[in-house]
Amino acid sequence: MQNFLQFLVLLYFVAANHLSAQEMQSRWLAVNLNGDVFQLNSEDGSQIWIGHSGWPNLNCMAYSPAHGYFSFSNGTVIFLDPETGWGTKVVQTPLDRVCAAALDLSGNLYAVQDGLDGTFDLLYRMDLTTGDVRFVGPIPFHRIEALESLGEQLFAWDCVAGLITIEKNSGFGTDVGPEGSVCANVYGLAKGPNGRLFGARLDFNQINPTTGGLISMGGRLNDLRGLAFLPPKISLVEMELESGHFFLNGASSHQPVAFLISARPGNWVLSTETCTQTILQVGPPVFPHLLLANDRGQAEFQLLLPPSTGELFVQALDLSTCLTSNRVGPLSLSPKSR
Repeated sequence: MQNFLQFLVLLYFVAANHLSAQEMQSRWLAVNLNGDVFQLNSEDGSQIWIGHSGWPNLNCMAYSPAHGYFSFSNGTVIFLDPETGWGTKVVQTPLDRVCAAALDLSGNLYAVQDGLDGTFDLLYRMDLTTGDVRFVGPIPFHRIEALESLGEQLFAWDCVAGLITIEKNSGFGTDVGPEGSVCANVYGLAKGPNGRLFGARLDFNQINPTTGGLISMGGRLNDLRGLAFLPPKISLVEMELESGHFFLNGASSHQPVAFLISARPGNWVLSTETCTQTILQVGPPVFPHLLLANDRGQAEFQLLLPPSTGELFVQALDLSTCLTSNRVGPLSLSPKSR
């Protein structure tokens, strides 16, 4: 295990130099009040219309890698197809003035209900399966327009205060800043693949989580109201049954990838300075292997193990974006691959 941890430290050091460049070229999903769904390119702030959701008044977006993309249409929670933009009803709730929402890794959906008439906005937590809604508490701010879950905290954007943090168990909010005319900048708030914050409304911005400061990344956007990261598709396949020969496609070109091999499946949450709460479907890995992807974002790996090895599971991790491939396994390798 000590060797494995030392290996990961080396991988993170290598990957850290590439995260900013990769994030600048990432893609995002966004919605507006008309129910339109867009794809954004953060490199130049451009947007492409994907389609209409079939629902009006989309005022927020919530996303997690394990659960997908959600929004509110009045009091209805809808699931959004990132390929077509079409929305499917999930559950009806009594919350009809939701102005911001976020999903954490456990599948808890947090929603901010507009307090109206200058009163405090209200934080709720709900069960996506049953639609049960629990009141968490009032938030001592009254113009919240965007919400995101990052670690143990919720981050939100308030039109007067700018960036704030909210405690998940009480709703208590703390001002990060900056104060001023910031409402036009952020109506959608989302974290990138390495945990950094981004916001959008009329343009696309990177947000400093310590100061609340904005760095504009450009764009003339369509009055967006919800934002979420859109990960690229990374696929891992075994080239021949029981061969131990794997092919990875869709990774970042000329960047390090790790093939993680484990004797057991399961959700393993990996958190480091460069990859915040990355969910692996193997864990913990016992045989990590580092390779560089080629100029097409591809890599090949031949698994060589001793005869005593039992069934195995394999997953790839793109170390410049912190994105994972599908899991392959269980594998019962033939003698030639051992």
